[in-house]
Amino acid sequence: MQQADLLAATDSDVAKRKPPTILLLTHGITYGTWYWDFPYKPEVYSIVNHLNKAGYATLAIDRLGHGRSAHPPSVLTLMGNQANITNQLVSKLKSGKIFDVKFNNVGTVGHSYGSGISHLNAATYNASDAVFLTGWGHRLTADTLVQLVAPGLGSQPAALDSRVSSEPWSLDPGYLMPLPGSRGQTALHYPPNTEKEVLALDEKYANSVTLPELGTFAPPQYTGASKAIKVPTFILTGQFDALFCGNSVANCTTTAQTTDSPEVVEKASVAFRAAEAPFFSPRACARMAVIPNAGHDLSLEKNAGQFAAQIAYFADQAIGKHGENATAYRAGCASRPATFFDALPETSRLIPPLELSLQPR
Repeated sequence: MQQADLLAATDSDVAKRKPPTILLLTHGITYGTWYWDFPYKPEVYSIVNHLNKAGYATLAIDRLGHGRSAHPPSVLTLMGNQANITNQLVSKLKSGKIFDVKFNNVGTVGHSYGSGISHLNAATYNASDAVFLTGWGHRLTADTLVQLVAPGLGSQPAALDSRVSSEPWSLDPGYLMPLPGSRGQTALHYPPNTEKEVLALDEKYANSVTLPELGTFAPPQYTGASKAIKVPTFILTGQFDALFCGNSVANCTTTAQTTDSPEVVEKASVAFRAAEAPFFSPRACARMAVIPNAGHDLSLEKNAGQFAAQIAYFADQAIGKHGENATAYRAGCASRPATFFDALPETSRLIPPLELSLQPR
């Protein structure tokens, strides 16, 4: 099993045999647990701290092939394998096989590729109480992704990177590392809302990515997998996320401000909701929110606390700090009954339906 970090909401909750809802946090490509628990200004950037203060336990993992976790042959890092690992972790958390605490309610929270894993896990197993997909959507912009991670453009073979070249796994040609100096790309951050110190640490802690991961990123978004999700689903993206907001980030327009409440932020996410809602069946009770003035890396922007508050806001309604709302929410959240058409594969877009940006970056 992957190594992990756990920060429980309060010790007294466990002592009273009322374990809090736990949120399983899965990072994206080239990141690690530090994405969720950033080592700079934790009062601002640690999503773990924000969620703990909101009453939730958190489990942040280094994904397979990243950080402190095992680095197997790159061919084993396929998204399906990682979704299966997530399912095992959810099961172990609920059965008390991790930390000797039975967490009755588990939410899965992903970022970017981690959201892809959480999405596929929900579509395949539907074992968690809710799924939170952040820095993710159904409108992956092809050229931005290529600029960000393609070998020679945004990455290089791990064996050529002095940061990891001494590691045995770096000899596997399927392992890549970000090119030095590439973390400042606007595909990841919205510069007016990103501190230079954050960019420097983002560069310092950069992790690996594998070619099999890249090859299995997009397909689940276009196979109709979203229609198989039967648990409450929430999608959060940044207003200026060049990866998932469509051409010219038009799908993520919002009137919300960085000081606005979660209710206002969700209400203002009209365009994103219109773009994403059709991909889900009513059983997913899908809801969307666009975090203002944020890029792809929502936890690394100055309003990271607003992002965390949005997760907690949705979790409060769909699960509750001790699972008190889970049953009632799932019973009443669907806007309409499911129909035969909700079970059909996604056919509204061409395959491959990757968008091309119309704007230079």
